[in-house]
Amino acid sequence: MREIKFRALKLRTKEFIYGSLMSDDKQGVAMIQQRANPVNYGNATGWCFGVDPQSVGQFTGLQDKNGVDIYEGDIVKRLTLYPKGGLTEKLSVSYDKCSFGLGTNFLGNQDSKELEVIGN
Repeated sequence: MREIKFRALKLRTKEFIYGSLMSDDKQGVAMIQQRANPVNYGNATGWCFGVDPQSVGQFTGLQDKNGVDIYEGDIVKRLTLYPKGGLTEKLSVSYDKCSFGLGTNFLGNQDSKELEVIGN
């Protein structure tokens, strides 16, 4: 089974947090659930955070050549073999029609070890 996880920017601190995506129908605010201690399921207070809905990105299930997780919204660098000597491309990871993509290519067709996350 593939790992399903998300990341987003916290509203107050603008730092990335990672976890499960939740939504609040009353306020329409996307939230990320993050547990400091996985065995402590007590009251949700302290591990549910309001996040910027525009910053939510899903994990693609792939890692780049440095072992960094690749998320939707990341900017990756790819070295192509042609023309001679190679060419560096900067591409955005996106989600469309039930699959992750790099520019116009399906991400699953890429060798993720040829990619390097350089931003988001």
